[in-house]
Amino acid sequence: MNGPKFFYSFLSGVLFTGFLLLASISISETESLEDLYFNAQFSQIAARLENKKKLLSLEERLLLVECQARISQGRSAETEVRSLHEEFPESPEVLAAVGIVAFSRGRFEMARLFTEKALEIDPDEPKAILTKAFLALYYQDFSAAQNQYEELKKNPLWGESYFLYLAGLELYKASGQPEKLRSLYDKHAREQRRSNRDIYDNAKMNAKMYGRITGEGLFRVSGPGKIVIPWQQDPSHEENIVFPLNIEGTEFQLVLDTGNAVGWMVHSRDFFNLLNSHTGGRALTQIGLVSGMLYGLNLYNDRIPFGSSQILRLSGMYVPKPHPSFYDANLNPIFLRNRVVTLDYIENLLVLRSKERFEEELEAARTDNPGHFVHMPFYGYERPLVPLIAEDKYSILGLFETGAEDITIRQDLALEWGLPLSPSVRYLASGQVFRYAKTPLRIKAGEFQWIRKEADVWPLDRFYDRLTGLSPDIVIGPKAFKERYVLSFNPFKKEVILSDLSY
Repeated sequence: MNGPKFFYSFLSGVLFTGFLLLASISISETESLEDLYFNAQFSQIAARLENKKKLLSLEERLLLVECQARISQGRSAETEVRSLHEEFPESPEVLAAVGIVAFSRGRFEMARLFTEKALEIDPDEPKAILTKAFLALYYQDFSAAQNQYEELKKNPLWGESYFLYLAGLELYKASGQPEKLRSLYDKHAREQRRSNRDIYDNAKMNAKMYGRITGEGLFRVSGPGKIVIPWQQDPSHEENIVFPLNIEGTEFQLVLDTGNAVGWMVHSRDFFNLLNSHTGGRALTQIGLVSGMLYGLNLYNDRIPFGSSQILRLSGMYVPKPHPSFYDANLNPIFLRNRVVTLDYIENLLVLRSKERFEEELEAARTDNPGHFVHMPFYGYERPLVPLIAEDKYSILGLFETGAEDITIRQDLALEWGLPLSPSVRYLASGQVFRYAKTPLRIKAGEFQWIRKEADVWPLDRFYDRLTGLSPDIVIGPKAFKERYVLSFNPFKKEVILSDLSY
């Protein structure tokens, strides 16, 4: 892969599977705001309302701040939503809007408090119910998320909406429920059969693909309670964690990438064929700084070999290589929810442990080396988001991103803090010139810290959750961990552990 790697997975994580279908829906300038909303066309709503900003009703003001939040412009919405809350402190709709904006900024506890207050006043407030479901997803409480989703489906306006359909896809993919995904795609196909044949065909192919999956859950590691796999480094991109996979005598290169929100991506046609891959409908994504959108197919593989183990039931996408230097496949280890995943940047090892084995070895290491471990909440079901401190005073949401490079801060956040910016240029593989900025920056995770004289400044609001608007404030890449730290992602206790020793 060429060009800056922040880059490969972070954009590859922007999954447009549902939004490709949405692009087929005809939406005119005269379409009502309600129809646009339930079709998840948040940017169109924001643009339309911003054009008549001084003439907005209360309902339109609320809709504007919500849609700004959902397109990762929560900072723009904060002043207005604060004003609305001062005017209407007990309005459940306003309280729900505050929760939505807070969620988009990564302020999960604030979002939870305002959402719960809205539901205390009106237990049926639909947008508060939806936010509660998304919060449960980011707290990895999939059962609670499903309960809220099922509750919202009872609402006559929401129950059959495309917006809620997309939310259902997120929920069932996050919780690894192929049968639920098959059922949801089947239902969507039936609804589109008479009105849009392309959408019908696509949904039916996805339903058929998920119908092939048998067994419990997706992304399951089989094998012993502890699996240790040395990793290699690509000489041209030393930060990448690369594993050779041998399939029928042919070696393929697999990169580990915690920024890949799809979970599993195959790029090599030969690898695709040797795995006897099953495909579903069309999908659309972006990868790295490759120009434009890339077409692919939803994908399912029964298994892949992995060290002394196998990974079973992988769903994701097949996207052909945009150029020959791409890796053959990309796996996000965060999706392996039946193992604690440890990335040891000191010894260059991937360690997969059962809950019991991990707790036993962690306790022994902490007993012998107290003070060498920082425990942080693990937010997110696709990417590992953690709370960090910047410049010794700002509480921020960070992403530990193995497919990135070093430390990167959101451009709008750097401007808000008044950080000094110096211009910089990168020349991409395509020959394009990419202009951005650098700034000095200090980040802390507990007692550990990173100090950079020049951290990259990027417009990270390009890389956001397409339903909630959430994006990280800071990206921490492999250069920040290399030869210094060990990262463990514990799905059982929903925490990330950072250590300066191997264990």
